[in-house]
Amino acid sequence: MALHPDYFLTLKEVQDSYPEYLFPRLLEDGSVAAILPLMFTTSIVLGLNPYGFEYRFCFKHADDAIAQLTLLKTMEDIPTGFIAHRPGYRVVS
Repeated sequence: MALHPDYFLTLKEVQDSYPEYLFPRLLEDGSVAAILPLMFTTSIVLGLNPYGFEYRFCFKHADDAIAQLTLLKTMEDIPTGFIAHRPGYRVVS
């Protein structure tokens, strides 16, 4: 099931309103990916939307996450070297 394009955040919306997302990037499919630092890992989040994200890939080292972010072309791409993967969302208050 394809989601409506308006469901996803634009690059400008992420840059202006979501400071927790670092190095946001517009992908070829029109979705936005970014780095999200966590307590013990650094993650790439894909398919940013008002409720969170579609996919998250966690990396032990931030440098690895940043390098993999630059290689992604679409929200469906899977980076290499991650140590955990989470489909799903985060709850926003």
